[in-house]
Amino acid sequence: MTKQLIDMNDETKARLDSILFRGKSYKSRYGGEGEWVEGHYVPKIKLKDGSVTGHVILTDDWGYHEVIPETVGRFTGLLDADGKRIWEGDVISISHKPPRKSVGVVSWKKEDPMFCINCATYTMHFPLSAKDISIIGNIHDNPDLLK
Repeated sequence: MTKQLIDMNDETKARLDSILFRGKSYKSRYGGEGEWVEGHYVPKIKLKDGSVTGHVILTDDWGYHEVIPETVGRFTGLLDADGKRIWEGDVISISHKPPRKSVGVVSWKKEDPMFCINCATYTMHFPLSAKDISIIGNIHDNPDLLK
């Protein structure tokens, strides 16, 4: 269930539409069970009732979900081999020339502003094509995949 926000002007809405995020909602809050929500991330916002809340994902109906800040990640703009959106924080399997495979975590590199894949012994730039990538989990729900 989403809660409605205060009215926003067109400039704010346009700015929020430029980058898509996801985050995991707090357990048992608003009837959710720690569900993943997608939309536009806002670190702090004033609500209709005058209260201020932080770390929310705005949904398409301009409602909001408070999310756990550590779980917030950007959409890379790419889909994996199965057609699923690839997000910052996803654990992925990369198929190289057979029979070699690597497992890595998608991350955002602030210094160079770009996505990269952090594997156990190396880091690589995120590819322009993700046809050889499969999502196998994420660092929040499946931390054991990195062991």
